[in-house]
Amino acid sequence: MLDHFLSNAELVEELARLRRQVEALSGRQAQTVQRHGDDAGRLWAVFLATPDAVFVKDKSLHYTLVNPSAERFFGRSAGEMTGRTDQELFGADAVAAWEDADEQALAGQLVERADARLVEGVMRSFQTLRSPLRSASGETTGVLGVARDVSALRREAAGLRDVCERMERGVTAAGLALWDADFITGRVSLSGGWAETLGPAGGTEGVTWVELVHPDDYLTIRDALAALADGRASALEAEVRLRVKAGGWAPALALGRPTHRAPGGRALRGAGALIDTSLHREQEAQRRRAEARLMEQERQESLATLAGGMAHDFNNLLASVLGNTELALMKLAPDAAVRRHLTEIQRSASQAAGLVRHMTAYAGRDVLNVERLDLSEIARQARPLVETLLPRNVSLNLRLSDGLPPVEGDAAQLRHVVVSLVTNAAEAIESLGPEAGGAITVSTGLRHCDEACIRQSLAGEGRPAGVYACLSVEDTGCGMDAATLRRVFEPFFSTKFIGRGLGLAATMGIVRAHKGVIQARSTPGQGSVFTILLPVAAAEPRPESAPPAPARKAQPGGAVLAVDDEPAALFVLENMLRRRGRPVFTARDGAEAVKVFHEHASEIACAVLDLTMPHMDGDEALAAMRKIRPDLPAIISSGHADFEVARRFAGADGVRLFHKPYTYEQLSALLDEVMGVNGG
Repeated sequence: MLDHFLSNAELVEELARLRRQVEALSGRQAQTVQRHGDDAGRLWAVFLATPDAVFVKDKSLHYTLVNPSAERFFGRSAGEMTGRTDQELFGADAVAAWEDADEQALAGQLVERADARLVEGVMRSFQTLRSPLRSASGETTGVLGVARDVSALRREAAGLRDVCERMERGVTAAGLALWDADFITGRVSLSGGWAETLGPAGGTEGVTWVELVHPDDYLTIRDALAALADGRASALEAEVRLRVKAGGWAPALALGRPTHRAPGGRALRGAGALIDTSLHREQEAQRRRAEARLMEQERQESLATLAGGMAHDFNNLLASVLGNTELALMKLAPDAAVRRHLTEIQRSASQAAGLVRHMTAYAGRDVLNVERLDLSEIARQARPLVETLLPRNVSLNLRLSDGLPPVEGDAAQLRHVVVSLVTNAAEAIESLGPEAGGAITVSTGLRHCDEACIRQSLAGEGRPAGVYACLSVEDTGCGMDAATLRRVFEPFFSTKFIGRGLGLAATMGIVRAHKGVIQARSTPGQGSVFTILLPVAAAEPRPESAPPAPARKAQPGGAVLAVDDEPAALFVLENMLRRRGRPVFTARDGAEAVKVFHEHASEIACAVLDLTMPHMDGDEALAAMRKIRPDLPAIISSGHADFEVARRFAGADGVRLFHKPYTYEQLSALLDEVMGVNGG
């Protein structure tokens, strides 16, 4: 053991040096060493070779003996120290605490203290132990001191504390609790940040899994621990609910491994972690809700695309049916027998056109005139029509805010939304019974919607947070459960025995087309509230001062260029225009229209163009023709026009947008308007 510190040669040399030192000491010390013989020699060798600093003081606290390690510790040689006190060696201020410890040792106490000293240019930490030195008769003759260099141990301890602190912070931040369990007794101890909130109110030290885990989950954790104990499983992984001190249960994932095994291999103890999964579950639920909203949005967009495409084709067919029927009726004698049949065809086709109009509204393709509107004024305009539709025992209340910022939209479409929501509310009240009665409240206002508000709204995907003008319709009707509320805006879904299920679907489409959102809440037996929110329009740029535009010159005569890629629709349009007494040029697409106009520009007074055509759309063709004649009046017809198309043509000079199918009177009035005449 001594070879670890000193080689044999070094030990012999050191012994020789010490013997010379001993000979220089009092004869009494030399005699003592000789008297103890070989045992004393061995003890002396240990005294010299030990890395611990060993020193002896007499009752007056003068050093009488120090070993080489003590010389290094104090930075003084044995010759310098022997016969001198700490005050004489190091000064009174530096050694007050040492003297106090020495006095306690002389009084018979075992004194332990920590010291730090600069040794060979390096600050070292020492743990010093002082004890009374007694003679054979038991009399205290001095102080024996041993100082051990614990610098490395303290560095290791500090590093270990740092690791433990980081681990504790990590465990706390990660929402973990650490467990240590005795598989024999079934006792488990918890530690870590989350552990403070778990378990029975009395604490978690030595509790059992029965006290800790939800009764429905106990068999899960019991079987998993049993498999871990008998070696059927190498690790524990189980989802359980843990008791919370404040009451209730918290979801957790239990992980662990055996830490001690019996000679036969059976696990005696185990340890692991309990992970709080409540945040993960909430995030997973949010992810599923987001996926569901995305899937619903994609489904609604697919339905809207399908409805829009079907509506476009149906409108072209209905334009032919209604147009040809109307032209035929114009040519028949008032008493013709076939007139009644044609009238029935016209009526049925008009009803079909109404259904198609709902489909285009649902698809967001029924917007004609975009202008800046006040939602409160829209509600006031809708009131006369709404009141004619309400039962006498249902009251209508308006709570409208004045001075709302404007929104951009189609006034007719937004009035339709108000009528649809109020009608739906009235039907909900009627479902309570003929004598029940109730109230409907229409209110408007301004609301700031943050991202959370938008996410919770219908048709809110992609809509920005910001200021929205809102219109709410609240009723005291039968209300709806959550399952019905989720489907209420689907096309062809209806809770009524008689109904097509397109009213609220069309409302959804109109709001979507206006870049708005819908919020709906309902409670069975307590009524419903539907709120539409439309983005506030940007401030209008201040118009630059400019001379007023010259009035468009009336053109009572002149030919009309009729353009449509559908032969049946073009046939009807051409014949209606000829009945007006107009010469007509026709074209099957935009490119052909530009060519015809280029050849007959001096003859053509107006153009009526379908919006969607192959090769070149109607608006592109009009732009090309207006390069030849900038003031060319035009009518753009479409089976489905969306918000952006309507916005593009809003306020355009000499251009009007209208829907197929149309009547002869509607076409005539619009033609007169764009051409600036009162008749033709």
